[in-house]
Amino acid sequence: MVSVPVVVPDFRKSVVYPTATSNAFTFDNGYVTKDTLKNGVGYWLKFAVNQNVSMSGVPRMSDSCTVKQGWNMIGTLSVPISVNQITASPGVTILSQYYGYLNGYQVADTLKPGKSYWVKVSANGKLYMNSSTQFLKQDKSLKTNLDNLNSITIKDAIGSSQTLYFGVDENLKSKIEYFELPPTAPSEVFDVRYQNNKSVVIHSVNSENVEQYPISISGVIYPINIEWNIKNASNFTYELGIIENENTSNSVPLINSGNIKINNGNVHGLVLKAGTKGIIPTEFGLSQNYPNPFNPTTKMTVSLPKNSYVKVSVYDILGREIEVLLDKAMVAGNHSIEFNLNSQKSLPSGIYFVKMAVKTSDNENLNFVRKITFLK
Repeated sequence: MVSVPVVVPDFRKSVVYPTATSNAFTFDNGYVTKDTLKNGVGYWLKFAVNQNVSMSGVPRMSDSCTVKQGWNMIGTLSVPISVNQITASPGVTILSQYYGYLNGYQVADTLKPGKSYWVKVSANGKLYMNSSTQFLKQDKSLKTNLDNLNSITIKDAIGSSQTLYFGVDENLKSKIEYFELPPTAPSEVFDVRYQNNKSVVIHSVNSENVEQYPISISGVIYPINIEWNIKNASNFTYELGIIENENTSNSVPLINSGNIKINNGNVHGLVLKAGTKGIIPTEFGLSQNYPNPFNPTTKMTVSLPKNSYVKVSVYDILGREIEVLLDKAMVAGNHSIEFNLNSQKSLPSGIYFVKMAVKTSDNENLNFVRKITFLK
């Protein structure tokens, strides 16, 4: 996301950004392409490699930009300015945070020259930027509340990342629209968000039903790493559903902090699940391991709709038991287990089998087998 921070002799895109490999897209209730750029306007441009672009012209230390009701891409001045140095014309309210794009949408406190930023406003009007304006005192209460929520961070193979937040906070609930994310890019780039276009969800305090919040992912480069940090679970239970297709999904319990790595590109979406009485599955099951193939650690989920005695063992291709992962009575629910080959350094690469034997509280016997692949 770029802009023109100085007054240049020739505003044609091919002159200002000669190494760009795409059209220049700006936003006007939808994306439109522009051959000639303007000060105060933001654009999406694609480049073949990371690079610095030099630009000569008359400095702009103050200026205004025209905005329309809804989301706008705005350009910047010739010097960095704080978002607290931006004021709106009468009748215009700023409804969002300022967002830049750096391997994912990031909240910006400072607008940097040559970059562009998203902002949402309540009505048509203007935003005034003046580098000499006295800083307004920054309200840090929302950031403090946000930092106290639980979080999931999704990071792909080239370092693009997005953090999503969830939990209970009545103050944030009343301001949830402030956490709406900007429109997705005109071409597919890394983007992760809740399907309601927010970066934050505030779930119910006393709901007896499991609440589900789908997460959209696009433009990711595999493998991806999903990391969670549960700061305040209280009486809640959280899970992350990993949807491979219409018929296949796995659930990972979100407890304390942890992470999983997904190597393949078959993930169609994710879903955050939150419940106050624990999330009890409807069927017995042993999920496919994540990641797969793996080295040296992989995780699986044991699903128990009722209290049961469970034994989970790993076998080699000849049927020899390699390791017992679980052998005990367990309560109903979803339970994460881990197979770590650091304790089995002599095992060769290849296919192994994980067998789960279940004896239910009413003496029903069930067996499940998953094939896993270890690659050194």
